[in-house]
Amino acid sequence: MPGAYLIALSLSVLGLAGIDRRHKIAFFNQPKRAGLTLGAAVPFFLLWDLSGIWFGVFFEQNKSFSVGLDLLPNLPIEEPVFLLLLSYTLLITYLLAERRRK
Repeated sequence: MPGAYLIALSLSVLGLAGIDRRHKIAFFNQPKRAGLTLGAAVPFFLLWDLSGIWFGVFFEQNKSFSVGLDLLPNLPIEEPVFLLLLSYTLLITYLLAERRRK
């Protein structure tokens, strides 16, 4: 089903936002810091992806679950959403571990 991957990623980000809201972890505790963190992490990982594509390490394969649009060659439109999900998950995990440690 085309677009299933983007839908799953988007629902996952919304789920994380719900957890964040419920427990006031990142954006619902310190929105500026969370925004700056994700605003730095996502472009960093996009540059990482672009370098991997440039050196031939990363490439696109099956497009049956994706929308089929590329931002650049071998960089699907779903990739920034995936990187947001990855970074948001790591941020929430880190902040929860810090909270628990204290």
